[in-house]
Amino acid sequence: MLFQKINDLLKNNPHSKIALVIRHGEKSEAAMGLLSENGKASIKEFSLKLKDLGYQVNIISSPELRCVQTANIINETLSHNENDIILSNKLGYPGLHIVNNNIYQELYKTKKAREIFYEWKEGLHLDCLRDPKELEKLSMDFFTNLSKENCITLFISQSGTVSGIGYSLGLLDYDKDNKEWIGYLEGFFVDITNRK
Repeated sequence: MLFQKINDLLKNNPHSKIALVIRHGEKSEAAMGLLSENGKASIKEFSLKLKDLGYQVNIISSPELRCVQTANIINETLSHNENDIILSNKLGYPGLHIVNNNIYQELYKTKKAREIFYEWKEGLHLDCLRDPKELEKLSMDFFTNLSKENCITLFISQSGTVSGIGYSLGLLDYDKDNKEWIGYLEGFFVDITNRK
């Protein structure tokens, strides 16, 4: 469904700039920070669907290891590693959504990213996380500067960054009561050309 919507947009307007933002592939519980074998297989499947669209894909990744691993598998599938992957701290370490990483890291020692996200939506943690309106502007500036016409720019990050940016753009919202959270290789896309 996601790929079909992107394909329709680019077919109808070849001047569209598409930013596709996803969470990295499934991580292994046994190997800290590394992708699981199932995660690698899912990334390959995701990559083949992306390749089938037939558009150039530029990849920008968080420097976090599992994000880079995800980017490398996608890049190998799409171009046999002929394309460059851009690493950006705006997608992690610390990320666009974080104002004060020291305070955030202390908070992260006692809470999961999803718990922090739920509380942030209620107006908490603004000492370490950006206000949603500010995050919306910074995110759109970032996507606009890196996205190209008739191309898909793929941004790979971790759950807290993807969910925070998606929420600030009004594209994602996860419900605490239903224990909703972003899955691996899930996210959202933005048609930069039509979102001003």
